[in-house]
Amino acid sequence: MRFPSLCGIAEANSGYTFRFIGIPNVCHECGYRDTCFGRLKPGRLYRVVSVRGKRFPCRLHGEAVLVELEEASIESAVTIKQAIRDAVVTIRLEGCGEKLCPAFDLCYAEGLEDGAKYKVAEVYGERFPCRYYGFKVKVLLKPI
Repeated sequence: MRFPSLCGIAEANSGYTFRFIGIPNVCHECGYRDTCFGRLKPGRLYRVVSVRGKRFPCRLHGEAVLVELEEASIESAVTIKQAIRDAVVTIRLEGCGEKLCPAFDLCYAEGLEDGAKYKVAEVYGERFPCRYYGFKVKVLLKPI
């Protein structure tokens, strides 16, 4: 789902992706705070879909630009049973600890939230051996 927001001029580029970590202190008194941060959830990844161009004064960036955002999709690895296009999966970030595993960065991809539900948007088919599940498969997940 796409929605309007404000970004600093340097970030206001189609395709720019960022992780929202929270509202900066300087923004708490700003009248545009709800437009900037009202729909953003801490820890989630967002992508600038389009730049609408209208500019606003900003104490953090100097100037902010009206943009259209959407939650970014995340490449990850899921079990073979979960790797079905359009399936809804709940991510469980187990304490694997196998940092040398070829799928470690996918299993713990930036933006994944433990217990969150995602829709499998694409199944790439690339398989990785997993000591806990036998194999995991590379997929593209859309937050829901």
